[in-house]
Amino acid sequence: MSADKYPPDLFALIHRGTAGDLAYYRELCRGTAAVLELGCGYGRLIPELAATGTHYHGLELDPALLRLARRARAKLSPQQRARVTLRAGDMRDFRFSRRFDRVLLPHSTLYCLPNDRSVLACLRRARAHLAEGGRLVLDAYVADDFHHRLDPSELTGKQREYLTRVESRTGSYLVFERTRWSKGKQRFVVTYEHESERGKLVTGTVEHRYLLRAQLEALVARAGFTRTKWFGNFRGGRLGTRSEQFVLHAWDGPHDSY
Repeated sequence: MSADKYPPDLFALIHRGTAGDLAYYRELCRGTAAVLELGCGYGRLIPELAATGTHYHGLELDPALLRLARRARAKLSPQQRARVTLRAGDMRDFRFSRRFDRVLLPHSTLYCLPNDRSVLACLRRARAHLAEGGRLVLDAYVADDFHHRLDPSELTGKQREYLTRVESRTGSYLVFERTRWSKGKQRFVVTYEHESERGKLVTGTVEHRYLLRAQLEALVARAGFTRTKWFGNFRGGRLGTRSEQFVLHAWDGPHDSY
C-alpha cells in the first residue's frame, strides 16, 4: 500500500498485518537459505524472519519507512543483523545478484501498485529472482464479494468511523478513518485521522488498487508461473466465497503438489 504523506511512526502503529501472518511467514521461511520481501515497509517481519536463520533481504521504496526498517534491524542481535540486508528500490524494477527460496508480498502489498502493467512487472521480477524450487508467496484481502455486492455510495469518504486508540512517542491518539471507493478503478483511498487528547489532528492517507481473483490469476500466468495454490487463511483452509483473505503460492514445476 502506498503511504504517501503519512507520518511513518503512526503508520506503523495502525498497519500491523493480519492475525496469524507473522507465524505463517516465519514457518514458511524456516530452513531456507535466502528470503526477499518486497515492500518491507517499517520492518514488521524482520525480527520474525531473522530468527529463522535465513538471510533476509528487504526492498522498500518509501525512505521514511525504510528508516524505520533499519531501526528494526538495529535492535537485532549482531548475528541476526549480519543476515539482514535492506535496500531502497521499486518492486516493479529491481535486480539482486542472488536468487531466493522465497519472495514475499505480505499484507496486501501487491495492491499498492497502480495498474496491471505494474503488477505484471513486479510478478515477473519476482519470478526472475526465485531459486530452483523457490516460490512466490503473497496474501491480501478478498475483493470479489464486496466488489460485486456493495454500492459505491456507501463509501464516499464522508463517513467518519472510529477505528482504534494508539499510543505513540508523542502521546495518545484516537484514530478514525474515512474511506472513498472508486468501483470502476478498483481503488480505495483511506484517510486516517489521528486525534490527540488535546484535539490536535494528524492525518495520513493510504491508497490501494485491489485485484479480483480472475485478474490476479491471469497476471500470474502472464508472468510465467506454471503452478499456483490458493488458500483461504494462514491455516491452509480452502478459499471459498466467504473467505475474507487469500494466500497465494506461485512457482514453476512439473507437479501439481508442492
